[in-house]
Amino acid sequence: MEKIKIYLPRYAADILDKDAEAFESFKADGLTLNKNALLTRLVLNYGEAFAREREKFVKIAQAALKGSGATQEQIADMCALLAEAAYSRGEGGKFEAIFSLKPTKLTEGAIEYIENYLLAGRSLSEYFRAMISSYASLPQDRRERIIFKPQYDAVTAAAMQKKKIFITTAGSGKGFEIAPYAVANSKEELHLYVIGVRTQCITVRLSRIAEVKILDSDAQFTPGQIVTAEKMIKYGPQFICREGEGEACVKFTERGLEKFRRIYVHRPMPLRREKNIMWFDCSHAQIEQYLQRFGKDAEVLYPESMREELRRFHSSAAAVYKKPHGENK
Repeated sequence: MEKIKIYLPRYAADILDKDAEAFESFKADGLTLNKNALLTRLVLNYGEAFAREREKFVKIAQAALKGSGATQEQIADMCALLAEAAYSRGEGGKFEAIFSLKPTKLTEGAIEYIENYLLAGRSLSEYFRAMISSYASLPQDRRERIIFKPQYDAVTAAAMQKKKIFITTAGSGKGFEIAPYAVANSKEELHLYVIGVRTQCITVRLSRIAEVKILDSDAQFTPGQIVTAEKMIKYGPQFICREGEGEACVKFTERGLEKFRRIYVHRPMPLRREKNIMWFDCSHAQIEQYLQRFGKDAEVLYPESMREELRRFHSSAAAVYKKPHGENK
């Protein structure tokens, strides 16, 4: 099959570019974005859901036009135009970007089905424009769930069945066994993470999982592991919580409080606050990484292990700047 040229509104093209990078869809050189691989997954994993959504829209439009006096053929044509307009909003009717979908052995069957049964008088390019525009309107965590649908479905099924899984990670081809507890999204709705247990709670980004095999072994969790996993879901699944990690207390300067208000990405949620002192009950790693941007405007009062970790971080950074420019290697 020949390449299919798809004319897209700029916002939809930008979303595809963003997702190809965010979901690490690269060619063999590890630098060039592999947009066709992303589109291939989109066609395979979103095709049926989009077709159902579009069919539902068309039925609603048909019912609304039924008493208009138009013929069945005219109604069908108007519904196709309405669906195209609803899912393919270009700026001022213009489609400023061009993407080429190169059919593969994986997508040939899906494309043939669309061409034979779903076009309703429109072209393949128009149909895929509508599909991509619908996809681009969703938040990133929903889009990630679509692109990695087989992995997501397998992990969630195993978690419901309380079965262990064997995960193979992308790139390395290496795998390991875990007991999956849940799939959770980051508070910024950027990525989805699989929270599970090996000897302790771990977290794996969904987009970095190549394959999932559900095993016969039962997944079991101790009360402590459940508490830890729930804490990760609540405060940030991208940060590993260690079982038994206690409360942390941080004192901020006035400037530090202003930074805390402005720097919201990966910001830990305080348990309570009294003036310029906050207490946290989330991952210590999350607090440490967040406070590295504060310098002298935030001081950890306890635990001592976190104070020491940040002291080492700032001391090593200060040591670099004590040397004359060019002496650091």
